[in-house]
This record gives sequence, C-alpha cells and structure tokens, in this order.
Amino acid sequence: MSDTGRATANIRIMEELADKDTAVHRRHPVANLLVTLFYIVAVASYGKYELSALLPLLFYPLAVFSIADIPPGLVFKRMALALPFVIGIGILNPIFDKNTITLAGVAISAGWVSFASILLRCCLSVVGALLLMCVEGMKGLSAALRALKVPRILVMQLLLTFRYIHVLGEEAARMMLAYQLRAPGQRGIAFRHWGSMAGQWLLRTLKRADRLHQAMLCRGFNGDLPAQKPGAFTLTDTLYVLGWTALFIAARLVNIPQAIGSLFS
Repeated sequence: MSDTGRATANIRIMEELADKDTAVHRRHPVANLLVTLFYIVAVASYGKYELSALLPLLFYPLAVFSIADIPPGLVFKRMALALPFVIGIGILNPIFDKNTITLAGVAISAGWVSFASILLRCCLSVVGALLLMCVEGMKGLSAALRALKVPRILVMQLLLTFRYIHVLGEEAARMMLAYQLRAPGQRGIAFRHWGSMAGQWLLRTLKRADRLHQAMLCRGFNGDLPAQKPGAFTLTDTLYVLGWTALFIAARLVNIPQAIGSLFS
C-alpha cells in the first residue's frame, strides 16, 4: 500500500474507532467536545518556561487511551505530522534566548526549556484533538456543533470538506498505483510528470465529487444531511465535564510536580 493509501486508511480507522462502546464513547458529544476545548485552552495557557507544570496534563490523554481502548500508535503517527512545523517554530529559541534558568540545581539554557515547552504543548493539544476524532468521529463532532447552535452551513462545510479528503486520498492512491505499474522500479514520480499528475488528480477528484453530489441529489439531498440526534445531556455528562475541568484548573493553578518535589526535599 502506498503512503497515500495508508494515510486514507488511517483516517477511516479513526472513524471506525468512534463506533466503540466504552465509558468515554457513551458520553454526550457536547461533553467530549467541551472537555477537549477546555484541555487545549489549559495546555495553551502555560508560559514558555513552564515545563514540569505541564506533566499532570498527561493524565487526560493516558486515561482516554486506556478507557476508550484507542491504539496509541495510530494517534502518535498522526501527531508526528505536526512535529516539523512545531520544530520549525521553536528551533530558533535556543539561539535568541540566551538566558539561563535553574532546574533541580542545574543551570539550563532558557531557550531549550522554552523550545521543549512549545513542543510538549503542541503534542498535547494535537493528541487531545485526535482523541476527540477517535471518540466521536466526524458524525459525533457535527452533532455536537449543531447542538451548540453552530450555523448549519458551517457544519455542512466542515463535514463535506472532511469527506472530500477521502475522495482526494483515494484518487491519489489509484493514480500512484497506476503510475508505479507503468514505471516499475522507479522511486516516486519523475519531476517532469508532477504538473500533469497534479492536474489529473484535481480533475479526477472533481468529477468523482460531482458524481457523488448527483447521487446525493437522487437520494433527496436538500442541503442538509440527516444526522442522528444525540440523547439528552445527563447528570453523568455534567459530572464528566466538571471533573476534568476541575483537574485542568487545579493543574494550572498549582505546580503539582514542584509541590510533590518540595515535600520530599
């Protein structure tokens, strides 16, 4: 399987994980969405030199991995795609930030600490968003947005854009397979073929998307997809949101690792 086909298959696997029946999957979509938003806000609120204080927030993704039975390897592979952008953003910090700070009695360059903090915050945020996709899927996320009174047109654009990614990936996988069969032993696509391949890729996906749209119209599509309405927001869902939010606030207000270290020292 090519890299494109493998990426498309991973997206489909993440959608299939949302069909599981665990304690996290049974929560209301709005509850899971709110917890994820509060988690990302809490992670982003830390300062650039706060590194050890972020460690307690690792408990949330570890708990979701365990309770929701989500394979960590799948999420970490998707998270790795964002690492080059984060490294590009923070790699110059050790050069421009010449200050030094003391950690456990050892003087360390503040630039490296800020770089590690940026890297950790990004990884935690991306993992939190990917876990939401694995738990709710695009259907659950769309239902949560509609329940929060997000305009229907925005939800439809988000849903159809996500579906179109599958079309792009599948057409790219077919074209790569056809190209490899016609050029055995060649690694990748020759530079002289890049333009024609990109143009054909766009035309093929547009034609297929048009056929899909015509099929939707034949089945009564009127600009809105009938989504399964989530159940009522129960007391358990409220406690779920309040419990995680209280943990995020406590971790933000108190440097738990430092407090534990001071007890032993």
